[in-house]
Amino acid sequence: MKLTALEIKKQTFEKSFRGYDPSEVESFLQMVASEWEHLTNRNKELSEEVEELRKKLLHYEKVEAALHETLQSARDSAEMKVEDAEKESKHIIEKANLEAEAIIQKANEEKRTVRLSIQKLLDRRLEIISRLRNFLETAQESVDRYADEEADLYAPPPDSMGSSGASSSAGSSDLSKSASSSNTQGSSSSTDPGSEAKKGPGETGKKSRGTDNMDDILDEID
Repeated sequence: MKLTALEIKKQTFEKSFRGYDPSEVESFLQMVASEWEHLTNRNKELSEEVEELRKKLLHYEKVEAALHETLQSARDSAEMKVEDAEKESKHIIEKANLEAEAIIQKANEEKRTVRLSIQKLLDRRLEIISRLRNFLETAQESVDRYADEEADLYAPPPDSMGSSGASSSAGSSDLSKSASSSNTQGSSSSTDPGSEAKKGPGETGKKSRGTDNMDDILDEID
């Protein structure tokens, strides 16, 4: 049974002989009613406070859940970013390695191409030198043969023709000597290129020095 302060105040009792003092009973009821009213109000206030605290607790629980979700999302995002950064760095390193290998391969190919070109030039140089030497040797042989034929052309006939023949023979001999002398000088001057071509040691030395220089260049390329 739920009592109120008003019910306590209005509560009546039957009178009997030699019963309780009505004034004391009335006073006690007033005191009980007042205390009951106070306790009821206090209980109402506490209930309201409990409800308010329950609402705040629910709000804080929601905030906590939101914070936990946000923290978890931030953690997942950070882990994802770290993973993406690692993948990107690995991709960049692989790409750089591939580019470096390509550059090295291209440089090696260019080095081989340059080396082959230099080798071809060296072979061409030796071929030109050989052809020039053969040409000069052939020219020298032609000049020598021409000089011998010219000397035979101006030589005196072997038969004797008397004094007039002797004088003409002497004149012819002098003419032959002068022609032979001039031909000899021309031959010596003409044979200079051939003699230069026949200078095997000097030419070999020059060729060796050139070849050594080209070998040094090839070594530097390597």
